[in-house]
Amino acid sequence: MITPKFEAEQNETHVILKLIVPHVKISSFDFYIEKELFKFYAKPYFLKLVFPHELQEDGTEKGVYDIDTNTLTVHLPKKTPGQYFENLDLLTLLKQKVKNKTEIDYDFKSSTNLIEEIEEDTENNNNINNNEDEKCNVSNNNNSTLNEELIHRILNTNETLNPEDFDIDFNWEYPQINSDQVVNKLLNNHNFGFNKQYSQYFKGLEEEIEEIVDCCDLDHFEDEDKKVMSKIQEEASFNYDHYMYDYINTETIEELMKFEPEIYKEEEENEEKKSSVFSEEEKEMLRNLPNKSYGKFTRNEIKSNLLILVDILLSYCYDYRLNYGDSSVGSAWTICKLTASFAWLRTYKTLKEVILTNLKRQMIFPLYRNFDFSMKVLDDLKMLFNRGKRYIIKYLIKIYEILKFSEFKHHFNNLFLTDYCIWIQSVSSKYIRDLSNQLNDLNILKSDIELPLLPLEGLAIEAREEDEELQNSNNNHIDSENVMMSDQTSMRDEDEDDGPDTNNNNNNNNNNNNNNIYEDEITHEEYMDVNEYQEEEEIEEFYSEESEERSTEFEESEEDEQVTTESEEQSTESEESEEEETNSPKMKEDTFDPNSLATYNPQDPVFSTLQKYYSNISPSIQEQQKDDNNNNNNNNSPPTRYNKSHPFGFNNDDDHPKNF
Repeated sequence: MITPKFEAEQNETHVILKLIVPHVKISSFDFYIEKELFKFYAKPYFLKLVFPHELQEDGTEKGVYDIDTNTLTVHLPKKTPGQYFENLDLLTLLKQKVKNKTEIDYDFKSSTNLIEEIEEDTENNNNINNNEDEKCNVSNNNNSTLNEELIHRILNTNETLNPEDFDIDFNWEYPQINSDQVVNKLLNNHNFGFNKQYSQYFKGLEEEIEEIVDCCDLDHFEDEDKKVMSKIQEEASFNYDHYMYDYINTETIEELMKFEPEIYKEEEENEEKKSSVFSEEEKEMLRNLPNKSYGKFTRNEIKSNLLILVDILLSYCYDYRLNYGDSSVGSAWTICKLTASFAWLRTYKTLKEVILTNLKRQMIFPLYRNFDFSMKVLDDLKMLFNRGKRYIIKYLIKIYEILKFSEFKHHFNNLFLTDYCIWIQSVSSKYIRDLSNQLNDLNILKSDIELPLLPLEGLAIEAREEDEELQNSNNNHIDSENVMMSDQTSMRDEDEDDGPDTNNNNNNNNNNNNNNIYEDEITHEEYMDVNEYQEEEEIEEFYSEESEERSTEFEESEEDEQVTTESEEQSTESEESEEEETNSPKMKEDTFDPNSLATYNPQDPVFSTLQKYYSNISPSIQEQQKDDNNNNNNNNSPPTRYNKSHPFGFNNDDDHPKNF
């Protein structure tokens, strides 16, 4: 069967129920009313709701189906017209089971006894009552027992009673001892999670447990051991420099503190009579929550669960303000890291212990670690509890959605958030109001947090003052240098404005006098500064002239390279033409060096041919070639690799083919 989407409203005479049931036959609709119980059936949909007060069938009940929107509107008449049906917007609560009429909806074992033994001695009776007041936080003997009217209602009627009928307050600062802890210690069971109903949850998650919690072996540590180990980790992780930096640089933090969450913008109304504050997504979440039955909780269990709830909501208030009412990729890590109930699966005994533990972790782990910012976050938490149970449910749903998409932190939805979203709907508003009053009366000082915040703030102030003094001295020195430079430039401008005079001696004397007067007016250090400035100008001029010379040399070198490349091309062309001439059968008479025969071996066959050729050359030509060679040597011309007078074009001795 499918549970349809539904919403509930009311007027003076009827409860108006809207059901979204598409793709059904109108003739198959059927609903049933019996006192608080309402049942609806239309294949394949089925819905069963339990209202807080009785309904009746008086002929005015009706159902109207809108085909366009697939919405069935059912009007259910109230048995008592004008009676207000509370919590109709808490959709999960409407899906609860029908309570037994004889069932009393509170825990007598943990609160008070129906039967009290009265002694004759009034002094002893007063002492006993005083002891009972200390343990149960009952103001006087009249509040420690039920009045006669309430006893009559319990014994003679079948009415289901509300815990708000009992004027009994929690002592949020009195440490409570749970009897189940003794049993778990004997059985060596260490449960955790909501109301300590989970054990061995992380079995099979050994590889990723370090990403989920800070303690890797949770099944073997008790609550006191977790408390000690968490304090050791916090003290080792505290960064002095980070806290001092955030204490001094508060520009971004001040902007965050100006942000106002939605709980400040809403107008205050009576929580029981105001319209629903839930969005469509939040309503869908409430409809999809399972209808779990937790049984009866003792007063100590209720208190412990509410203290963990404070820890979770305070961490989310930090992340909510940090991201200006939105969430980020690091929101899941921030919430779980600040919440010691998640990171170490800790439990608490007093309200102040919860607040101090969370504030301490805000000074150690997140991005901004500022005490004033944390106090603003604490004010957000106080305002949240002042708004009431519905805004607490809204915040729990937001936390659930953030952790749902986290790779490792989604396990806390199974351990805490799902149960809290269901259980908090049935918690009496009296507990929320009482806890809100305790939060408003709570005062937190920096000395209450077990960290050296005050000494670090003093050091940060001293360091900031030293930096300001150093910066001021540097600024003064720079200003004095600027003044001296401006004076010097002004004097130079005056000298240039005077123009060239006919008497150079008078100008030199005047300049010398001005320099002497200027030197008398300034100190030695200032004079050295001026000289340094002049030296820097001379160095700049020198490097500028040198750079210009280098640029001109570079241009000349480029021109030389172009000339050399052209000469090389011409030489290569001449060499190619001469090679062609040497390869020709006719050899010119002026292309042979007679001195080259001395370098050949007479036994070589080439020597005979050369000697024959040499004998045909006239002596006049030989003398003329000798004169040309002598002239070349006197001119110191560079040797060339090719010589026209040589039959094979060689010039140096090393180039002769001696080993043919």
